[in-house]
Amino acid sequence: MTDRQSAPTNSIKLPPPLDNEILRERILNREGGPSLMRGSLSKCAARYRDFSELVLAASEQQSSKECDTSALANEIEHAKDLLEREIRLHDLEIRKLFLVSDAADAELA
Repeated sequence: MTDRQSAPTNSIKLPPPLDNEILRERILNREGGPSLMRGSLSKCAARYRDFSELVLAASEQQSSKECDTSALANEIEHAKDLLEREIRLHDLEIRKLFLVSDAADAELA
C-alpha cells in the first residue's frame, strides 16, 4: 500500500528565464575587477559601450552645433582601435579554446 503523503516530492522550482536584454545589461554594466581580462567578452562589451557612448556624444554635439569635432573624432578613432584590438584578442582566445579542445579529444582517442 502506497501512501501519497509520505512519499517525498522533488518539485524543484526553476528560476525564471533571463531574456537577452537582461544578459546584455549585465555584461555591459560589469566593470573593473578580474571579469575584464584581456580578450574576454566582457571587455569587448565594455569597449563597445565606450565607443558607442563617444559616437552618441558626437552626434549630439553635431546637432547642437558645438565645435571641437577634431578632438572628439580622435577619441572616437582611438576607441575604435581599442575595440578592434579587443575583438581580435577575443578571437584569439576562442581559437585557443578550440585548439585545446581538439588536443584533449586527440589525447582521449
